Amino acid sequence: MQKKRLFNALSLVGNLTILFVTATIITENFRSDIAILTTLLITDGWGLFRYFTVLSNVLMALVSAATLYYNVRNIVRDEYVFPAVLMKIKFAATTAVSVTFLTVVFFLSPMFSIGGSGYFTLFAGNNFFMHFSTPVIAILTFILFERTELKFVESLYGVIPTFLYSILYVLTVAVFKVWEDFYGFTFGGQVFIIPISLVVMYAATFGIAVGLRALQKLCMKKVSLE
Repeated sequence: MQKKRLFNALSLVGNLTILFVTATIITENFRSDIAILTTLLITDGWGLFRYFTVLSNVLMALVSAATLYYNVRNIVRDEYVFPAVLMKIKFAATTAVSVTFLTVVFFLSPMFSIGGSGYFTLFAGNNFFMHFSTPVIAILTFILFERTELKFVESLYGVIPTFLYSILYVLTVAVFKVWEDFYGFTFGGQVFIIPISLVVMYAATFGIAVGLRALQKLCMKKVSLE
């Protein structure tokens, strides 16, 4: 199999897996009307969509679905052509699920561990897919099998999902107070800490985006499709 077809086939497998897993989990949530994250973050139905975890995974699944069309077309035509806009959105979505994954690993899981619930609480059940497997598959698929030219400044595209969600989160938690601070960004209700938390998250997200771009460029340099 030629490289272009091989890379498209591997990209297709990754995108199809992400779409199938995410669609199954979201559908299950509405069908059974039970919480699918953890017993400590209870929600059901549309309430599930208040979590960045879920929104980032859904965004990733939607972009993966769009990418599948080009995977199939490229395999048939033996070419490697993706719309630049689609790849920029794919980059933003991959950054978003990377933020989900790394936030759980380095921030939320340690908090749960300190609280006595156990470090791996957020990796149990369907959380394993939304917090671990889907982000990992998305990262590997993007950096290894999907090629796009991104300028350094375009790493800012990766911050857009986090920025948009932060606006929603601040409004609902600190302004209108319709959500509890389930991500703990106020550290127990200390609202003045929110700007610091946001700056840290924006900076971390940008760093993740820069890292993804660098890894993809490295892979492009090491393995040519010609």
